[in-house]
Amino acid sequence: QLQADAQAAAALHQEEVERQKAQQEEQKLVKEAEQERAKDVGKRENARIRDEMNRDMEMMEQKLVEIKERKKKEDADRLRKLQEERERAAVNEKAARDKVDREKEAREKERRRELEARESEARRAKEDLLEKRAAGARAALDRA
Repeated sequence: QLQADAQAAAALHQEEVERQKAQQEEQKLVKEAEQERAKDVGKRENARIRDEMNRDMEMMEQKLVEIKERKKKEDADRLRKLQEERERAAVNEKAARDKVDREKEAREKERRRELEARESEARRAKEDLLEKRAAGARAALDRA
């Protein structure tokens, strides 16, 4: 009987050892599966982060292109405005020179007209004087 009890106890013990071994193996498999799932989750998270970073980089590159294009357009506009301003300044400068030339010409014409008027007046005065002298000489001849 003792031997049968010992064998039964040994068998129970063996079963318990095997059950614990199976439980440990199952826990090991569960742990490995969890680790694998965590690894997959990590990979998916890394891939998602990488995708986000790639999208962000693409957006930043696009914004950089837009900024460069806007700057190029602004520079072109600024240059165009400067050119237009230079052209307006040149036109205004020419208009001012033309006005000064016209005023100078007008003063010169006025001076010439005044000079001609004085010369004409001097000729008339000389002619009047010559006529008076001729009239005085005729009168003196007539009296003589």
